[in-house]
Amino acid sequence: MKAWLQEQLAMFPMTQHLLGMAAVHLDGDRAQCRTIFHNPMGAPVNEAGVFTVGGPGVHVFTVGGWYHDTCVRTPDGWRIAHKVEEQAFMTGFPPFA
Repeated sequence: MKAWLQEQLAMFPMTQHLLGMAAVHLDGDRAQCRTIFHNPMGAPVNEAGVFTVGGPGVHVFTVGGWYHDTCVRTPDGWRIAHKVEEQAFMTGFPPFA
């Protein structure tokens, strides 16, 4: 996940990933979790506001919603076995949408 995120987010000159309180439903060595997220991001744009990797400007947009995770207890501690993102809103649409 870390390597994938590093690759996918490399083009964005600014990102912030805010997580809220998680609701956790424990069932032995498994848990269902729901966590709210709010992610303001900046995409690089040229002088005309068009998406351009490495562009001099930044177009800010925000994505929000919930993560639905299935977690499992392993010998090394709790791990996310499955993650689904439920997007609730997007404001300031990205310039490449």
